[in-house]
Amino acid sequence: MDCTYCQREDFVLENKLAGAFFSDKPRAKGDMLIIPKAHVENFVKLSPKQKAAIDQLIFLTKKYLDQKYQPSHYNLVVPEEDKITAPKHLYINLVPGY
Repeated sequence: MDCTYCQREDFVLENKLAGAFFSDKPRAKGDMLIIPKAHVENFVKLSPKQKAAIDQLIFLTKKYLDQKYQPSHYNLVVPEEDKITAPKHLYINLVPGY
């Protein structure tokens, strides 16, 4: 499979099952994506362990961004499967607001 997210290694934060990195197309300063390391295309197809790993990274990423940029709030975006363009790999978008 030729999925750029599956091959990604430049994580700012990571655990065994998920990784977080700065968006290549940021909506705001500090915009980050959190992905499962295994290829998953839809949120409902995540295993309970993958969901827990992503949840942990959302918390750690927020803490990291709070210290680095001090945003006033966040938007958490989980795109629908049919809205994800190539690569067809699930991501959670944590977008800081200022």
